[in-house]
Amino acid sequence: MSDVVVVWKPIQAAWRRGDFTDVWLLVKPAPGVELDLPVVEAAAEKATDDLDVDGTDEGTVGGSSIDLSTGVAVYLARTGDTDNLRRWLQRFATLLTQHGYAGEIKAAPLAYPPSWTAELERYQMTLFIAYRTEGDTQGPSSGPIPWAVPPESTRRLMRASVSWAVRADDQAHHLMLGTFSSRLGKAPDISRTADILATGVPAYGQGGLWALHRRTRRARVVSFSVPGLGVYSYADDALSWRDRLDDLLPLLREDTESIDLAMVRPGPLWAVDWFSMEANGPPMDVPPAWFRTHRDRLIDTVPDAHGVQLLTGAHLDRARDLSNWVIDQIAPDRYLVTAPDLEPWFATGVADPAVVAAARADFGDMLRWRDAA
Repeated sequence: MSDVVVVWKPIQAAWRRGDFTDVWLLVKPAPGVELDLPVVEAAAEKATDDLDVDGTDEGTVGGSSIDLSTGVAVYLARTGDTDNLRRWLQRFATLLTQHGYAGEIKAAPLAYPPSWTAELERYQMTLFIAYRTEGDTQGPSSGPIPWAVPPESTRRLMRASVSWAVRADDQAHHLMLGTFSSRLGKAPDISRTADILATGVPAYGQGGLWALHRRTRRARVVSFSVPGLGVYSYADDALSWRDRLDDLLPLLREDTESIDLAMVRPGPLWAVDWFSMEANGPPMDVPPAWFRTHRDRLIDTVPDAHGVQLLTGAHLDRARDLSNWVIDQIAPDRYLVTAPDLEPWFATGVADPAVVAAARADFGDMLRWRDAA
């Protein structure tokens, strides 16, 4: 094979499943051919520019790409009509061929977590983290909210999160980026997977990794969403709630100064962002969605009191009385604040309402998010 060819029918079927609006492609190289991600991205951009002859930009638009072990996945954010899409695909293929590539452009195979994960307990031990952001966390009024975590911090936290999730005996791994989902196999390369997330999460606004073991019903799930929010869930029928909590807590000691706030509470295993904090336990003092548009308030206010949380000195200054709590400074201006007895918080999967009410009283003005706004 000396050219890059378009495999149209599977692309058409995937496009139909996407309601004829967007589609994921896979540029699969011929044996012996190595793709260069920037070259593929440049070809996608040029294909769009070449076909936008009248400057209206109303046709097919090639989005960003993901470098996978099987090739390069390319997201078409807008496809136009059938003629537009087919012209764009042919132009894209021609540009890749002119660069010396050979292979196929086909529909990217999407693979989602297996059905057995739905059999796990609905709520699992979940760690919610707000990572330190820089610059604008709101984005333009009509545009997307940015990831806003500095690139170097993003690379470090993605490496730490993938290292936490992946275990040698895992049976499957699923990568999520926006609407894209791909099975990575039993032994994904940690550095490569972390690099994909470090590039993809800022580009698509959402992404993560599922690491699964069916026989032991074990699942470690990592999810990230804008602006700078992370969710870590851990299900394992063989471990007690305390063991699962102990497994999550080391994540708070990875680049701790890059964390503005963290909390452990029950959450759905498939949680993708902080909205899932509303899913279980006593009603919260503030809807988690509020903090997505008031990200700057997380440096001194909290959505709720929890059995375990990582706070800053600014949070502690707003507390009413934490004399009954265990406070451990684990980094400059970062404090692990833990209830003296964690069983009422985690043993049953739902925090004891009386314990939560008492904790809210102790936290005082940390919960006065309305005044802070």
